[in-house]
Amino acid sequence: MKPLYSFFTLFLITLFPFVVIGQSTFDVFFPKKGESSLALGFTSKSYEKFYRGTTLTDGNPADFGNINSRIFSIYGTYSLSDQMTAIINLPFISVENENGVPDPVQAVTQVNALQDLSLGIKRKLLSKKLNTSLLTAAAGAVWRFPVGKYEEAGILSVGSGAFSIEGIAMLQYQIQGGFFAELQGGYSLRRNKDFDTPNAFIGEFKIGFAHSLFYLGTSIGLQNSASSFDIGSEEFGMRGGPASLPETEVDYTVLNINGYVPIGKSGVGITAGYGKVLDGRNAGAESYITAGIVISGTSFNKSTAPPRYILGY
Repeated sequence: MKPLYSFFTLFLITLFPFVVIGQSTFDVFFPKKGESSLALGFTSKSYEKFYRGTTLTDGNPADFGNINSRIFSIYGTYSLSDQMTAIINLPFISVENENGVPDPVQAVTQVNALQDLSLGIKRKLLSKKLNTSLLTAAAGAVWRFPVGKYEEAGILSVGSGAFSIEGIAMLQYQIQGGFFAELQGGYSLRRNKDFDTPNAFIGEFKIGFAHSLFYLGTSIGLQNSASSFDIGSEEFGMRGGPASLPETEVDYTVLNINGYVPIGKSGVGITAGYGKVLDGRNAGAESYITAGIVISGTSFNKSTAPPRYILGY
């Protein structure tokens, strides 16, 4: 089996963790101890329709027109050992509507704020060779907490304002030539002192091809929140309408496509991607494009040796 290069796994870890809906924080590639990476990303999101409950509307509320978001994100990893990697992510988000209509709760036409700091760690639990393939199991946990002083209520809010802890189980199957399939599933516990933000089941299925010259992958991500009320329901109105949005049941299924190309052997690479919500509940029918630069390998670490193989066969 042709192995994947260790420097490339760093890039896989950092592909598009830029607060795009339905994109997992983790993958099941593990770099060598002491290796690190840094990704700077930009994401542009937009939607002109949203799901009121499970019904797709013809337009956004309050004559907003398109609701557009720009996200600037910094994402870093550090390998504590060959089996354990730490992750940090912090996004800055700007959101506005195209018609310049004030938010009914916040009374502003644009919101700019740091969102939530994410601190994560993942660990390899099992790696077993199966003829010319490799089966890997891993687990991870992410802590997210607001660091920007943003208002969580309202249509133009940049986040729910909830502190959350996510536990994720992951399984990956690699086959000869660089093809792989990956399955993830987990649960997110969410707490907000002002709102009853629902917990949620989260998952992702990913397939892709990884090579030293490029990476291409696609995934289906989903969230299924604990039972709560819908936008437009009687309870929604009783709880304050848009002021109660952090408490609504938010479900979605989203398609993500992303890729990566290195710039020579510099340890620097370029990433790009596209995503679209396929179905949802109390969520924007959004699509997005994203791009970023990743610094890793010899440009970020002291060693200048050629990339090492991560698979021991």
